Amino acid sequence: MKPYFKALTIDNLKQLHRWFQEPLIKQLYAKNQIWSLNDIIHKYQPRINGKENIPSFIIEIESHPIGFIQYYKLQEHLPDGIKHNNPLFKNHHPNDIVGIDIFIAEQQKRGKGLGAQIINQCIFEFLMGYQLVVVDPEQSNLQAIRCYEKAGFVATDFSADKTHLLLIKEAKRHE
Repeated sequence: MKPYFKALTIDNLKQLHRWFQEPLIKQLYAKNQIWSLNDIIHKYQPRINGKENIPSFIIEIESHPIGFIQYYKLQEHLPDGIKHNNPLFKNHHPNDIVGIDIFIAEQQKRGKGLGAQIINQCIFEFLMGYQLVVVDPEQSNLQAIRCYEKAGFVATDFSADKTHLLLIKEAKRHE
């Protein structure tokens, strides 16, 4: 079951809206905000139209949409808990670091090791030109932290926001 990344389109925004209503996605990804369909359109349409540089994808397994993933350069967007004076930038220029946000919306697909596979496939397909990949789950999101560690990420103390953990991984070919 190899993940496939389908570029986000206008046609996917209703699906994304439905996923944002799912309790776990609402809590951990949407930060307990209530997202209307118009909110989703406002946030994601600029990416679809190429006006905002955050490549965004629907994750499919066997032609079935199961989740969402996006990536962004830290030069343009910073994860929670990171400021421009962060020690992370002493050894790496922000243009050489990319952040990933991901969720698996389909509950029956969670906890099966797909997250680590999806993340590593995304790195392999899109992020090999960067030095580092970062993720910033909430400290309480132990399932996500375990997933990132299985994908080869290492916890750091770079987050200035103690509610978030910053994990990093070198962008290189995975085995």
